[in-house]
Amino acid sequence: MKKYFFCFVAFSTFTFLANAQSKVFKEVGDEIRTQIQPIRQDQSLVGYLTLSQLEKASEDSFNYRLVIMDENLNDIGKLEFREQNLDLQAVAFDQDVICLGYFKSNLHGKTYKTKNLFEAAKSAGTSAVLLQFLTLDGKIVKSAFIKTSAKVEGTTLYNSKANRAKMQLAKSIQVSNVSQKGFTCFFEDDKQGSLAAFDASGTQLWKKELAGKTLHEYILASGDDVYLLSQHTDREEGGWEVKGYGFATASEYDKMELKDKQGNALKVLGYGNNPVTGKPYLSGTVINPKTGGSPTVKGLTKSPYLGVFTVDLNEHSRKDYKETYSYWNDKSSPGISTKGRIEQSHTYPYLNQSFKDYKGNTVFVGSSVIKKTRWGAIATGVVLSPLIVITPLIWANTGFSKYRATNSDVLMQTPEGSLNVQAPIAGNVSGDLARWNPAGVGILKTFSRVTNTDTKSDYVVVDDIKDIVIYNLNQKKIMRTIPHKDGNVRTGVLPAKDGHIMIVEYNKKEKSTRISIEQI
Repeated sequence: MKKYFFCFVAFSTFTFLANAQSKVFKEVGDEIRTQIQPIRQDQSLVGYLTLSQLEKASEDSFNYRLVIMDENLNDIGKLEFREQNLDLQAVAFDQDVICLGYFKSNLHGKTYKTKNLFEAAKSAGTSAVLLQFLTLDGKIVKSAFIKTSAKVEGTTLYNSKANRAKMQLAKSIQVSNVSQKGFTCFFEDDKQGSLAAFDASGTQLWKKELAGKTLHEYILASGDDVYLLSQHTDREEGGWEVKGYGFATASEYDKMELKDKQGNALKVLGYGNNPVTGKPYLSGTVINPKTGGSPTVKGLTKSPYLGVFTVDLNEHSRKDYKETYSYWNDKSSPGISTKGRIEQSHTYPYLNQSFKDYKGNTVFVGSSVIKKTRWGAIATGVVLSPLIVITPLIWANTGFSKYRATNSDVLMQTPEGSLNVQAPIAGNVSGDLARWNPAGVGILKTFSRVTNTDTKSDYVVVDDIKDIVIYNLNQKKIMRTIPHKDGNVRTGVLPAKDGHIMIVEYNKKEKSTRISIEQI
């Protein structure tokens, strides 16, 4: 399993019924909350961890049970401890040590009878990032605390004057291992972002305070370095920049504002380490400054993007970054019109994700929208044309075109910059989409990647409208189709360990969830 895997499942409580590479989680109460998180090493999944918040130990603390599982869901370690309200947000593994990142607060979840009582309690609110370093069998090696300035809000309970306190960070905790060296941690509170480094024993090496608020931040460990990808809040799809830091010394490398050579903003879809070189890269689309931003379904047909890009961060200096651009608005990409339409299928792609394959190519995958003429609206308008007021209203509301989500598109950019249209991934067709809907909402598909490092194969998991489709990019064929719903069972699929997927089946009637790890 490679980058960007995050799994969170909330249950009231559960009991385990173990089989080889599968477990059943049964709901048996309302007071106990459980989280499940993947354990990652070098952006690959190596195990799982569950944290159960048990009964209250005191007014300000809870009892917790933590269970460590290997990549096949077998229990290998256990820890029971007492703490304030905790939210487990990130987990990483390196040198036989697991690093857990919690948000810790003394007010979150507490209920106050009136708003005045809540306001009086706000001043006593404290919060921190708690980093816990554990052995595989569940023994605590060390704990580290970083004080935070977290926002406190009060939510009025339904049909009541009571207020429930809510404390949270502006950006959730991210933790990553730096191979054979330790861990890096990022979070953002109400004042600033913080980036910190720890060795494998849990000793803090350094901490940087990052000024300015951002819309998104993502960390990436690569070799001896840590990279931070940021998006500014004053932009829509653009406004990205990336900067690197040396893990051992906190030395800062050249920052790159993500724009092409004409000054067009870039939208980032992929961020990770190149499987061929091991160096970090970014990839995505080039935003059209005239029609881009946050396109609607109709807007996808108006050329919101000019092409795609890949940036390879080969060294620490800006002059050593390799930038590769493939444009379709200049007619240099066969099979794609200047407006970004796939000519063979007559569809407009809304690219959702990109990544590097084992041959050095950058693969782009995304939803596909087809535009057709709405003959009924035209005919109605012609018939009612004597009614000068009614006809424009009909056309204004319905338009002359209709839009539907259809198959998933695949584009491939070679290291030299050639852009090739691949065979589409067959999928579900939606009903008519409202033309003013945001493209990211109306297309109704999401994508994730699974790899097999032994066979150097890449798979795309398409979470489609009705089905889940697993597609082999190397063989260009669908390997498996799984319906989302079958009777009382609702199914989801997530990437798991290398060459495997996690199938999550929720049985509404039995109030149970079965998680199984299966090879592709």
